[in-house]
Amino acid sequence: MIKKKILFVNGHMRYGGVEKSLLDILRNLNYDKYEVDLLLIEGKGEYFKEIPAEVNVIFKDLTNVHGPFLESVKQCLKRKDFFALFVRNVFLCSHFINPKLLIFLRSSLFGNKKYNFAIAYRKGICTQIVQYVVKSQKKSTWWHHGSIDIAGKALKEFEKTCVQLKNIVFVSESSEKMVVSAIPLIENYTRVIPNMIDNRDVIKKSNLLNPNFETNKKHFVTACRFAPEKHVENVIFASEMLIKKGFVDFQWHVIGDGDNLNYLQELSKDRKTQTNVIFEGKKENPFPYLKHADIYIHTSYIESQGLSILEAMTLNTPCIITDNSGIRDYATQNNSIIVKQGAEHLASAIFELLNDSDRYSILKSNTKCPEKFSSQNIIPNIEQFLS
Repeated sequence: MIKKKILFVNGHMRYGGVEKSLLDILRNLNYDKYEVDLLLIEGKGEYFKEIPAEVNVIFKDLTNVHGPFLESVKQCLKRKDFFALFVRNVFLCSHFINPKLLIFLRSSLFGNKKYNFAIAYRKGICTQIVQYVVKSQKKSTWWHHGSIDIAGKALKEFEKTCVQLKNIVFVSESSEKMVVSAIPLIENYTRVIPNMIDNRDVIKKSNLLNPNFETNKKHFVTACRFAPEKHVENVIFASEMLIKKGFVDFQWHVIGDGDNLNYLQELSKDRKTQTNVIFEGKKENPFPYLKHADIYIHTSYIESQGLSILEAMTLNTPCIITDNSGIRDYATQNNSIIVKQGAEHLASAIFELLNDSDRYSILKSNTKCPEKFSSQNIIPNIEQFLS
């Protein structure tokens, strides 16, 4: 059998939903069918060591390419990063003259290699590389975001690239509808392939350690990037409300990292919740925390899908979820508690659930990851996509 040559392009393999999704695909592909290359352009990251040995990783550090032009040039010269300097100038010319000039990067990144299918697993520079640099019979870009975070000229450039690609994958129907409403020209070029949940891997890793939660306390877990749209501050505000109601025997374990960490830690001190709110940092294996939690609580106002919710559901952990469009494909009042946006709604839901043992038992028995997100269902969709 002649193997199909597949290329994935992504920034890095640090902890994150997009990177976990890509890793799950790489771990479940049939390498008797595919010869897979992975181009990383922003570093390796924590998931790097979990990439299957069958995957040929092409690492080109383009970190110094990002940012304002003069600052980028300054960093390239300071670090003697002449390859990044070359790439930055090619991108500058492509931006002002013609994006097809990016073809001058082909030999530096891929030599003469040709692919059957090239996939930009993120928008932005990854999508531009796939469209204008890679030599491939088929090309695609994937959209993982629960909001449209580009506008103006950048949105127009993305529209132009997508129309040329004629192949855009969304991880949820809600994201697809959102982007198509903003870019109607791509309507006939889209499809939905949800992120998968590798149930066996999640369950296996959840049993590898015990988080040693304090006994005689209730334990909540929230796992996410500390970005503004995730609204991790609601963990602190909701905790403060619970304490004022007299409910103090709980610990809320917040797993993750991000630019807002210092602000959140200071806010927790100001609100006197530091005994109850524990910032656990990034975890190589967060699943034992999800498994042993009494409740998994999702604070984000924007999601494309919400992988951490589905992972908690896989471990039969009851979930309280802040309402957003990305979770409506699978979250119902039968398998979770969906609340309005705002810390007060989280606090009320937590308080009510912990004082209603019957409701808690029913919710726990109904909390399961929907079968449609299993690798057994998603991988055949991906293989059909790659055909």
